[in-house]
Amino acid sequence: TAGFTIVPTQSTTYTLTGVDSLGCKASETVAISVINYPSLQITASAGEICKGENVTITTSGASNYNYLPGNVTSGVLIDSPQSTTVYTVTGSNWNCSNSTTISVLVHDLPQLNLSTSSTLICAGETAILGVSGADSYVWDTGSANSSIFVSPSVTSDYSVIGIDAYGCSSSASITQSVSACTGINSLSGADAFTLYPNPGNGKINIAKANLTDDCTITIYNSTGQQVFKKMLSETGGSIDLQNASQGIYIFILSANGRILGNHTYLHE
Repeated sequence: TAGFTIVPTQSTTYTLTGVDSLGCKASETVAISVINYPSLQITASAGEICKGENVTITTSGASNYNYLPGNVTSGVLIDSPQSTTVYTVTGSNWNCSNSTTISVLVHDLPQLNLSTSSTLICAGETAILGVSGADSYVWDTGSANSSIFVSPSVTSDYSVIGIDAYGCSSSASITQSVSACTGINSLSGADAFTLYPNPGNGKINIAKANLTDDCTITIYNSTGQQVFKKMLSETGGSIDLQNASQGIYIFILSANGRILGNHTYLHE
């Protein structure tokens, strides 16, 4: 046969001998080099990241590489994907190539929602700032609660960092506006109402000052959780917290969406 097909699995030298009609022989040799398809090993510095973080993709087993997405021709790709991404890398040795993939899961950053119990307060009054949208929080005041009490004397900014279950974090800030309330004939702070006895065993009497508006008393524990809320008569009322845990409680008196005063109560 003048020609034939071979499929070598390793580098091989072939010898071909030809014989003419007179019995004369001649031989030729040819060496076939077989290059194996690259066996690629691919790793990621992290299988899950937060949006905005970098991930490093490393591939070995070939001489040349091409990443998609990324358009990088080296063995290392550093990327900051904005969403979950599947990376495909093609590695080649000479004209022999192979491909493999790896996926990186990208978590969105928590979206924080901030609120205040009153957009405008008088100097010395108390507002409650709240945050939601994450699993844990750190305020610039040092508090780790989802709600904090603030009594600024001037308009102030407060910031908080929220961290979700994946360890991803974001920050947000809120401005608490404060007015000097100069010349306004109103009661604020501790003058708006009194608590007695304080400290006490949970049976509390509340006496209002000369306030004609319908008022609400709201009680928060030391972590900022609301534990009680009640409308008060014109003169005041009584509250029973005997079944509540001992500790410090914050009493907030409000009317028409405005905080009128606050007291700290010690439940013994």
